[in-house]
Amino acid sequence: MLIDKYLHSYHFSEQHSIIVNSTPIKVLSAAVHYDTQSDYLFKIAIILRELPNRILKKDNTQTIKSFSMKQFTCLEKVNEQEIVFGLLGRFWEINYGLSPCQHTQDFISFNQPKSAKLVLNFHVTPLKHGKTLLSTETRVFCIDKYSLRSFSYYWYLIRPVSGVIRHRMLKAIAKNCQNL
Repeated sequence: MLIDKYLHSYHFSEQHSIIVNSTPIKVLSAAVHYDTQSDYLFKIAIILRELPNRILKKDNTQTIKSFSMKQFTCLEKVNEQEIVFGLLGRFWEINYGLSPCQHTQDFISFNQPKSAKLVLNFHVTPLKHGKTLLSTETRVFCIDKYSLRSFSYYWYLIRPVSGVIRHRMLKAIAKNCQNL
């Protein structure tokens, strides 16, 4: 899979999938155009996640308005089969600690200490009777021991909520395929 090209070695991974009654092209298109802000649970989770930053009123130029898929960089898309997004930074920090990633090469060459690389993909597999398997996977590679320790605490705190959000996201994408 294409995701292996960007993170074949990683410390953390989470996978989810759903069978959708639609063609692979429509399913991948719906996945790419899915707006995380359309899910109230996602919005609540982000509000809670960003609450410490708002309480502390951090005046930091790296602070983003609100986290969403807009912070991810599209790394590559292959034949209406898979798309891979990347994110760089110190995700456990209250302001996400995002590092600039404008292009694929930025992601590949990134090696900043005390940071991590994250890839997220959507992959479609055609099935019989006009159905499609939509899969998504997130992988995280920590650059050094400091980032591995820091991200480990963060991962085990957010992972349950992240899993619920992913299931909801896949169901919404499946539903959106009916509108394409």
